[in-house]
Amino acid sequence: MTITPWHLKDYPLNKDDVLETGEINGYIWVTAKAPFYGINGYIRIPDAHTNHPWQEEGDYICDQDSFDDDAECWEWGEETFHDGRWHGFGTQHFNDAWPAAYVWEGELPLASKYPRDKWRTPESVVRQVQQMARHADHTYQQLVTTGNYTI
Repeated sequence: MTITPWHLKDYPLNKDDVLETGEINGYIWVTAKAPFYGINGYIRIPDAHTNHPWQEEGDYICDQDSFDDDAECWEWGEETFHDGRWHGFGTQHFNDAWPAAYVWEGELPLASKYPRDKWRTPESVVRQVQQMARHADHTYQQLVTTGNYTI
């Protein structure tokens, strides 16, 4: 499928910030400039998936409020954005570091001056958002085939 402006018609953020788009099993994915620095990832739940479990807010979002390094999250991280059928994650957490080339406004963040964990790249965000799309599809297919799903 070729992604066209029509596919992003209801994208809730600034379309001018979109860097890459793609599709996996009907799930549109997007990488876009984050506010100030970095790149965030977003997916869109297909319209045909009217009863997708992720549309029930709350039960699929990993809990990292405890700041516990052992908190379980999905491979793609935790959901930090939900608007309509769009879901996404940010990459401006304490353990995320971005090179100076990805600072859009202001200064290089502290985490990028003293990275604790990982350096981010546009390619790593593409991999992460694609994992998110696959996970969303798996969750939906599990609900359709078994009547239940696991988060």
